Amino acid sequence: MPDRRTHPEDGDLLRYCDGELRARDTERVARHLEACWDCRTIGEYVRYRRDVLEPALPQPPLPWKNLRTEFVRMPARRQFPRRAVWLIACAATAGTGVWLYKSSQPAPKPRPAQPAAVVVKPVPAAPVIAATPSPVVRREAPRPGPEDELRVVAALDRIGAGLGDPIEVVRTPERIVVTCIGLSDTRMREVRAAVAGMPGVSVELSPKPAATAPGSPLDVVGAPHTTEDQQLADELLKHSEALMARAHALRRLAARFPEGVESAMSRPSKETLAQLRERHEAALAHEAAAIAGPLEPLPPAVGGRRSEDWQAHAMRLFTDAAQVDRLLGAVYAGNRGDAAADRAALAAAVAKLEADVR
Repeated sequence: MPDRRTHPEDGDLLRYCDGELRARDTERVARHLEACWDCRTIGEYVRYRRDVLEPALPQPPLPWKNLRTEFVRMPARRQFPRRAVWLIACAATAGTGVWLYKSSQPAPKPRPAQPAAVVVKPVPAAPVIAATPSPVVRREAPRPGPEDELRVVAALDRIGAGLGDPIEVVRTPERIVVTCIGLSDTRMREVRAAVAGMPGVSVELSPKPAATAPGSPLDVVGAPHTTEDQQLADELLKHSEALMARAHALRRLAARFPEGVESAMSRPSKETLAQLRERHEAALAHEAAAIAGPLEPLPPAVGGRRSEDWQAHAMRLFTDAAQVDRLLGAVYAGNRGDAAADRAALAAAVAKLEADVR
């Protein structure tokens, strides 16, 4: 039986979209899609390109010429040489007539010489230079940069957005777009208020896909269980969802601001980025400790800090958290046939995560 906490198979996703899954499989896939961004990437990209990116593209620099007008002018241009020949012939005939008339007139008699007159040369007036208006210089709006994007991310983090809320921040050459998927009116007002006053930032709302309310993971897979097992599974998987939300947020932060981008930032921006990272790592350590509680004593794990930048360390923590999340599903929401081996692997994965996050 496949692991119920991993990504659904492609066939299950297609049958879910067509409404052909059974009720309990529909609930399982719907719950996974609510928490997993990777499975919703293609659909969200299509909606983003249609609703956000295409309206933000610039208009063409010049309008297309009207070809019909150019076709109308072509016959007039072909007739121009014939008219020119006719005008030249007329001018030549008139010139010949003037020459014949002047040649038939007698030569004029010479007049007596007149005293030379004093010629007064007029003083040329100063040239009048027309005042030309100064050209209007249009200043283009500054393009948003990584530090502007960081301010938006930090503002959303202050209201807790981006963890449980399906919110994406995308920086284009002209503006920064905050896309909210299926948020309530109250939450949308909080998001808009968080980024209010920031130039070049727009907030968009996309509809949320329909989904059914999930139940306990043990109920979804139909596994035999007691009330205590169900309560423990619900509690651990709740911590696992919070763990993955922090791991996703930390990985997105590392991908948005790699080492080369961070090194070019100002000192206040670097401090803001460090504060965001430390908050996510502290929350990640808290959720890992909550998961480790029922599994103690944990085996010794090989891990800990390495000589690497925090971006690479964030990617490693995401891998550790994903392994813990997968094994939690195998133990508490999957096939219980090899529970002892799964529990041992889960305890080792949690011990490694705690060592790495420290």
